[in-house]
Amino acid sequence: MTDTTIRVGQVYVACHPLDEGRRIRITEYEGYSDARVVDADTGKRPRWILTAQLHASATTRQGKPRRSGYALEQETAAPQPADEAIEATTPVAEQSSASTDLDQVLRIVAAWCAGANDGDDVDADDLAWQLERAGYPLPDIPEDDEDRAPDQ
Repeated sequence: MTDTTIRVGQVYVACHPLDEGRRIRITEYEGYSDARVVDADTGKRPRWILTAQLHASATTRQGKPRRSGYALEQETAAPQPADEAIEATTPVAEQSSASTDLDQVLRIVAAWCAGANDGDDVDADDLAWQLERAGYPLPDIPEDDEDRAPDQ
C-alpha cells in the first residue's frame, strides 16, 4: 500500500494471534499520536489508542509477522479537497502552523519512545516511517556526511 495515512473509517485487525482477529474502526483522528476507535463489528467499546499501534501491514519491514498492534485491513476513500478558496498565509499563521507541526512531530516521537520502552517490536525505521506517514520525512544524508558530527 502506498498511502498509509490514518483516516476516519479505516478498519484495522489485531496482529496478536491470541486476539483472534479483533477488528477496530477509526472514529476520530486529528493528526496526533492518538486516535479514537470502536469495535469494527459492533461499534461498541469506544476508546483512545496510540497511533504507533496502527500499522500499514501485518508484517514488519524485515518480513516477520507483527505480534502487537493493529494492521490496516480496509482503507477508506481518500478525502476530497474542499471547494472553498484557500486564504493567504500570514506570518502569524505560519508560526502557528510551525508550532503545530513541531507538536505533531514530538507526539509521534514520544509515542515511538513509549512503545520502545514498553518492549514493543519497534526500531528506528518504524519512527522514520511514522514521521513520513504524517508528512514529515527525514532528510537524506549524503553518504560522505554520515560519519561527521552534526555540528561540523
